[in-house]
Amino acid sequence: MSKSNPATSDGRGSGRCKLCIRRRRRGDRQFNSVEQEGRNYESQPNVLVNRDMNTLFNPQLWSTLVVYYDNQTSLIWTSGAFKRNVLLLRTLSVRSAIDFQVLKFLFLITPYSTSFNLTSFDVSRGQTGHDMDEGVLVLLKSSPQLQHLRLQGFLGHRIQSQLNTIIQFLPKLRSLHLFQMTGYFPRPVILRDFLEALPSKLEVLALALGCNEREVDNDVRILKAMSAAAVESRPHPKLKFFHFKVSSYGDRDKKSVLPFVLIPFLEGSPNLEVVDDTTTGNRPEASWLFQHTAIVNVVSEIFGVRLFQQFDVDGREGLQDDLILARSILEPGNAITVVETATADETRTQGCRGAWRWLKFSHIPVFGPATRRAIVEAASRPGFQQLTSVSSGTISSMDMQSILHNGRSLRYVQLDSLPTLLVADMKRSNWSCKWLRTLHVQIGGIPRPDIQTDYRGEPIPAGTRSHSESVEESRMVQRRVYARLATLECLEELCLGGHSPVSELVVTTIKDRESDKVESVYYDPGLQQTCLEWTLASGLGELAPLRYLRVLGLKNMEHRVDLVDLKWMRRHWPGMLMVEVEEQLLLESNDTPLEPGRQRFF
Repeated sequence: MSKSNPATSDGRGSGRCKLCIRRRRRGDRQFNSVEQEGRNYESQPNVLVNRDMNTLFNPQLWSTLVVYYDNQTSLIWTSGAFKRNVLLLRTLSVRSAIDFQVLKFLFLITPYSTSFNLTSFDVSRGQTGHDMDEGVLVLLKSSPQLQHLRLQGFLGHRIQSQLNTIIQFLPKLRSLHLFQMTGYFPRPVILRDFLEALPSKLEVLALALGCNEREVDNDVRILKAMSAAAVESRPHPKLKFFHFKVSSYGDRDKKSVLPFVLIPFLEGSPNLEVVDDTTTGNRPEASWLFQHTAIVNVVSEIFGVRLFQQFDVDGREGLQDDLILARSILEPGNAITVVETATADETRTQGCRGAWRWLKFSHIPVFGPATRRAIVEAASRPGFQQLTSVSSGTISSMDMQSILHNGRSLRYVQLDSLPTLLVADMKRSNWSCKWLRTLHVQIGGIPRPDIQTDYRGEPIPAGTRSHSESVEESRMVQRRVYARLATLECLEELCLGGHSPVSELVVTTIKDRESDKVESVYYDPGLQQTCLEWTLASGLGELAPLRYLRVLGLKNMEHRVDLVDLKWMRRHWPGMLMVEVEEQLLLESNDTPLEPGRQRFF
């Protein structure tokens, strides 16, 4: 259970919640102060909140509840307050299987007839089990206002009844995430009927499901069942995002029943912006989308383009001519290299532009002007999802801003030579890539008057541009950058820093005064100094919406991350696996403070 003591937040007893009532404020400023102290789970028993404060702040303090295991005493303190305030809950998050046992206990003490007012329920890192299945079902049946549901590993042996519960009891659902790659799987017919019966208000759907291979073996029985109409079929005009991962529903084309499962649902979703087949890395053959011509046809018609899967070009093979590369990017049908997978029928997409799904560049030292323009144009086309470069040239700040501004379908930007996106260019336009999952980019041009020495440790001369503004003005700029990043609510991996190649390091020699020994010292001129501080004082709190963030890269940056900032990240990003800084990985369980980010190579 959350270590802040809800009994104190409830205003009916003292505990570990620390509220300073002598410095009275009004309105939002007062609430922000109380909320910050009320959620400080390291505070000791201090004060008793009066009834007026309880009435004013209790609905806000109980609107979001993150459940995690503490100890038996904390659970006893919590139970009474939970029972009194359960109807105030709007967002409920459970992080692990043992946390779910805590949640189960809390709901057991709640009257059975209670109808909860939850709008968001998130159970991640779960495990299957009969008692957990029952607990989730009871909660879902009692939450008719639920709009956002995320379940991982809770589809059990009664999977059909669980899927039916979502259909019957959650008519206002707007986003749904179900992840179940082991254990119990839905039969193809059940999955098809489930997809078609989902609420018409649905905007986001993410499914990761396995299947029972024995259900696929008997083609005749399955095809007969699939030929019958779905029990209930609804259009989904508001659906914008569809993420689907399946272990197998048969092989390619005629041997597979997957087109029978997906095509009716896709045809009823004409406004899709993203159809994500989860293909990353070097396995284009793993794409369920490009294994089935019939599915590619439907998706191409929705996007209004003729989809091609991957343009993979390697400069070591002599493919570096600027105009040839640009033409291959803009005209997929005439590309110099094409992955052999299914593409949309040309007869059905006649008159439509071709669009790549994935651009991958390897060992191309410099992108010519025509190639850079072509990359920006390709990223703006519907269906484009991934931009990858390995040991290749970088992209200019303006081009990077254009890609993020126009890439409505963009999911992955993975560039090992990180482009620098200047704040001045970010101001020119907003970002349309709200579905972005991975972003590798440096953000520069931020004044940092708090930095007094350069990458070699030498004093920065007075009047330098990065010192031309005050700390307050610097942090105002940083808050705008944080606010822009906060719009990427699907983000799971954010890399803002990386080291320069060895060939670009600056070497100098120093002489040890005691031993007279001469040593070589290497400095990295790519050390980012006009970057984000990445502290709560600079506006890090703006990034609370990035609740799915798992990996954060801050290498070679003049960050100011400290223990307080790490604790904030752990609390607001429960799925965080690591913070990568300098040459170390800081795991979620690591409480070691970070040194401010100066990196030298010895």
